[in-house]
Amino acid sequence: LIGGTDLGPGDRLPPERDLAGALGVSRGSVREATSALVAMGVLEARRGAGVFVTDLDPTTVLRRFAPVVALLDQRHPDGTLRLQALLQGAAAERAAQRATPEGLASLRQALTELRLAMGEPRTRTSEHRYNRTITQLSEDRFHSALAALADDPVAAGMLTLMRDAREASTPELTEVDLAAYERLLEALERGEPMEARSAAVLVASDSRARSQARPAPTAAAPPVGR
Repeated sequence: LIGGTDLGPGDRLPPERDLAGALGVSRGSVREATSALVAMGVLEARRGAGVFVTDLDPTTVLRRFAPVVALLDQRHPDGTLRLQALLQGAAAERAAQRATPEGLASLRQALTELRLAMGEPRTRTSEHRYNRTITQLSEDRFHSALAALADDPVAAGMLTLMRDAREASTPELTEVDLAAYERLLEALERGEPMEARSAAVLVASDSRARSQARPAPTAAAPPVGR
């Protein structure tokens, strides 16, 4: 029903009894399916008004699966890297073909803000945590601007999902990562789709390399006996 000709974004679902009859299932089954679709972001329950189809925004729907992808990333990191690199490369290639001066300006501004965030002094733990958050937000802004330039809502949703899933384990950026972002932006500014794809894959690879290169926590040394 949803996504076809019967129900579209913003439409109200028929009463539970009518749905059960139309689908040939019990009302309990309809209730369970409705709850599942609400949790997935496909439906929205409004108190006193009923259940409605959401706008089915790809980013809103897909990022609900971040906890599942995070588990898969822990067990199959190479597989999630390949997926992220493929998506990021395809988005960058498309963005290079569709780049506008306004879109490129947004990317350049996002990269400038990212550099500024990384350059802030971090003398205390609270400042360190705050600046790390600002850096992550700036990096997200760059990727959002890239997705907007590509004009591909589904790819944007998938990339947001991948970033959300890996947010907790993503280490801090380094100058090497910034250089990779700069190469990507320069390829976009030159309008070189294949160079942009290669640079975007490198950005994803550098991100994973940072994650794998983090030193494991060391155990505290035992006290020295007297």
